[in-house]
Formats: sequence, structure tokens, C-alpha cells
Amino acid sequence: MSTDGHHADALGDDAVAVATGQPRESWFTLLDAHGASTWSQERVAAWLIEKQGVDGWWAQSLTVAYGQARGVHAPGNPTAGS
Repeated sequence: MSTDGHHADALGDDAVAVATGQPRESWFTLLDAHGASTWSQERVAAWLIEKQGVDGWWAQSLTVAYGQARGVHAPGNPTAGS
């Protein structure tokens, strides 16, 4: 596990795919297609839960990783920019 604060480093792609049905990058591509980089963290998580059927814990995990990957949330401060 990485100690640099990146949430995505803590959860392997295999675990994400098994738990959610898609690898992390597929979720990121889908979120990008819906303009989610401009949404609040709460909206991203809610959309994943309500529209995509992702479990709440995994939705939050994907939300944090997505925000960090897109530069919306700084590592170690997952709610920055929400």
C-alpha cells in the first residue's frame, strides 16, 4: 500500500472490479462522460448509488479515487473542492 495518500493506491483494481462489476478506469470514463468532474463529492457518490447500483461504501471509495485522479480532491483531503 502506498503512503502518499492516494486513495486509489489502497484498493487494487481487481477488488474494485469484483465489488462493482467494472474496473476503476471504466467508472472514471463513465463519470467523465456525465460531466462528474464538476459535481460535488456527494453528488458523485449519490449518482453511483442511485443510478448505477453501486454499494454505498464502494461508491464513496470510487468518488474519492475519482476526485483525486481528476485533481478535484487532494490526497489526504478527500472533501476538498466538494
